[in-house]
Amino acid sequence: MNYQGNNKLVLSIGTVLLIVVALLVIFATTPDARPALSTLSGIIVLMAVLSVVFAYEKYKRVKERVSKLPKDFQMTYLDIYELLGTYTISKFDRQNILAMILEIFEHASLDQRTVDDVIGGNLASFVDSFANETGKSQSPGYLFVYSTSLFLGFLLLIKVYKVIRTGSITLAALNNETLDIGIVAAYFIISYVFFPWLTLSIRKSTRQQWQGAQKLRLLIPMFIPVGLMMALIIINDPAWRSIIDRPLPLFASPLSLVLGILILFGALLLTRLHQR
Repeated sequence: MNYQGNNKLVLSIGTVLLIVVALLVIFATTPDARPALSTLSGIIVLMAVLSVVFAYEKYKRVKERVSKLPKDFQMTYLDIYELLGTYTISKFDRQNILAMILEIFEHASLDQRTVDDVIGGNLASFVDSFANETGKSQSPGYLFVYSTSLFLGFLLLIKVYKVIRTGSITLAALNNETLDIGIVAAYFIISYVFFPWLTLSIRKSTRQQWQGAQKLRLLIPMFIPVGLMMALIIINDPAWRSIIDRPLPLFASPLSLVLGILILFGALLLTRLHQR
């Protein structure tokens, strides 16, 4: 059996490495890279690094809880922990399920049973038997509102940064510091394509227990943010640049900024409601 308990950690590290390598190539070949896009790249790298730190800390905490179990039980438990993260269930229910499974594994280990004896050779069905009682797989609606919160969060972050860097937080700065079509489109694709694809890939790999070359399929979504950044910086064709650099007056007034923040919090609230 192939165990995928640290998929998220591996994917997070892989994402950082891909982005850093891409940036080194871009800036080595394009010294006059645009400042705004350099800032965009820096923010994405920072977020990727933070995701590695958080993923490692979570992985470490979970593994410490099951360190007394045999190795195969440990890795299967980590698989289950990861798979449960793809269900829209409350944190309370998730912790209860994990506690029950941990107790089952402890008793099975004392009885000299194997992990396959416990899960019946099918990890997905074993987890479903618990999770389907309190929740269900992440729905398209959940992924949509989650992606919406990411998209708005990204845009608001860039907008706030561009206003603050002027050194004058005024209505004029709010109106003049626009977002480019290229940056907005890149964040749209990252939010609505990359993150859902990555989430579904992790779920599928754990449920189907991908082995060998199959694991490489997990890397495919990672090339989306890297490719987008490279395209935004490297493309120099005047016709394309006139489109990519065209300003969009998003959040150009206090009312639109407040509205964007309210929609962001609404999307975050809906993700919580989906989990409940």
